[in-house]
Amino acid sequence: MSFSGIDGVPGIPVQVLSYLKSHNGRFTPAREIKESLNTTRQRVIDSITYLKGAGYEIEVVADRGFRLIDAPDTILPVEVAAGLTCRRFGCRIFSYHRIGSTNAAAHDFAMAGLPEGTLVIADSQTRGRGRMGRRWHSPPAKGLYFSIILRPQLPPNKTPGLSLIAGLAVVRAIYTTAGLKTAMKWPNDVLHKGKKLAGILIELEAELDRVEYVIVGVGVNVNQVKKDFTRPLLRTAASLKLISKKDRR
Repeated sequence: MSFSGIDGVPGIPVQVLSYLKSHNGRFTPAREIKESLNTTRQRVIDSITYLKGAGYEIEVVADRGFRLIDAPDTILPVEVAAGLTCRRFGCRIFSYHRIGSTNAAAHDFAMAGLPEGTLVIADSQTRGRGRMGRRWHSPPAKGLYFSIILRPQLPPNKTPGLSLIAGLAVVRAIYTTAGLKTAMKWPNDVLHKGKKLAGILIELEAELDRVEYVIVGVGVNVNQVKKDFTRPLLRTAASLKLISKKDRR
């Protein structure tokens, strides 16, 4: 079942959430938010109501304004969009509690004409896919599982480089957010000390001379512990939690 979709970034609820996050738990008056975002007081109030309904803990004090206390520990389009500074990637976001495969859903959206940058993200997958038909283990609330639609102006023989670009982006993101140095193993694995931490699956729809669209699927093992892996997987897989001994949100 889908949480929801956001059509367009940033949108007022996303802007309000980003503004509250930037104030690090301090109270922010409605007037200040309204003027900073060039919107109306009612739209600010409506956005706060929406965010609270989505599970955000926001303290409201009449003469002081709003203070973000905590965010729900789940994947929401508004949370993802609030962390983006780009305009193309994440232009539309669809988030699911449970799905067969984010890549399969992204294919459906791409064929329906949704734009480049459309993102599909899930809390768990029942038929997560890896390269060469392998299954990607996708337990709920343990990892990042997402796919993004690209529409590159490239001939089909130039698309293999996208796997390297995506892998290096994952390596950079892991280092930026978790401080861990990882390595890219061509064509689609991100490793930490020889164990697989993340994988990339590139799938495309193309004619002989042009690419219609490319789906970039990414899976990252985040909060898995030993019992979440089968015995064979435990010998070859790792997670951020197993490496750092910390839960990641």
